[in-house]
Amino acid sequence: MSRCSGAEIATNAALFDEALYQGGIASDLFEEKRYFTDPDEFWRLQNEAIAATRDALLAAGWGEVHILAPDQRFQAWDYDTASKQRGGAVYIDVEPDGNVTIHRGLKLVDNKRSRQREKSSVTADDAKAPPERPELSAPLANYIDLIRHSAVRLAVAEAPGIALRLALAQSIGGSRLWTVEPERQTPHNEAIATARDDLPTQAAFADLRRTALDQLGLDREHLAGRDATGETTQCLFAVLLDKTDDQVMALLALVVAETLAMRTGLIDSLGQTLKIDLGSSWQPGDLFFGLAKDRDAIGGMLGEVIGEAAARCYGAETGSKKKAIIRKALAGDGRTKVEAWLPRYLRFPQAGYTGRPLTADRA
Repeated sequence: MSRCSGAEIATNAALFDEALYQGGIASDLFEEKRYFTDPDEFWRLQNEAIAATRDALLAAGWGEVHILAPDQRFQAWDYDTASKQRGGAVYIDVEPDGNVTIHRGLKLVDNKRSRQREKSSVTADDAKAPPERPELSAPLANYIDLIRHSAVRLAVAEAPGIALRLALAQSIGGSRLWTVEPERQTPHNEAIATARDDLPTQAAFADLRRTALDQLGLDREHLAGRDATGETTQCLFAVLLDKTDDQVMALLALVVAETLAMRTGLIDSLGQTLKIDLGSSWQPGDLFFGLAKDRDAIGGMLGEVIGEAAARCYGAETGSKKKAIIRKALAGDGRTKVEAWLPRYLRFPQAGYTGRPLTADRA
């Protein structure tokens, strides 16, 4: 199966601090060049850096700062030099391989002057083999693009099956107008990372995703990504045309799931709608009880597990003592075994024990 992939991205193309990058890095045979192996993570950081550069240039007094996406070509002969005071603008040229060039003090010129500039810039050596000129002028190319786009847009709107495959292809491959990122599930520390990776739900989703990546001919970690050249999306669209609606819907479900953001009310809504019982895949253990520190909340948990009346007998005990009693009850160690208990934090809808905000950002 052919692979749907974009250009290699060398580490020296990054505008950002390499320490911020969380993906892998590979070297060539002689270890002279290094490459980012996670284009999704690279473009996320690179786009943030490009946006910061644009904002800094605007703050420095440039009236206009234009960002040319990787599928747009920068032609020097289409511009004249102009100072900031005379309306000169800045053009940030982003290439498919991630390299960024900043052109300051330029102003678009009309097509006739562009052709004259192109002709006058030919050197003696170039005269022997003049560069190829585009067949279409910029205005004619724009007019033709508008006609084609208008017709194709209407046809897509009237073809839901094609639109479904196109939406999926753009969600996975990205484009100049589509940027979809996977939820990274960033852990707070190594212990939480290990616990996350040990979840049966995590392993099951990873298996589904790997199967989908193989079906699509993608050699990367995540389904959702971004190849601004559009080549990956075009390749994926061709692959999806050969798949049934059921297969496309299954792939779409995976992409939607992979791009579902953590820490939002939508998680609660989905948990209730899908009637998810976390007790089938998770039980409170060492990590949970080690992280649970709020004394009032622990008291609330104790009341749920052994009953409010019994819990009042331990009101003066430390949080550690209360947690030990909870664990004994859950294990049936010297107490009546309590089955299928989940802390309110792990239920749908989510709730707490104290009436205070669950987290600082939800105050």
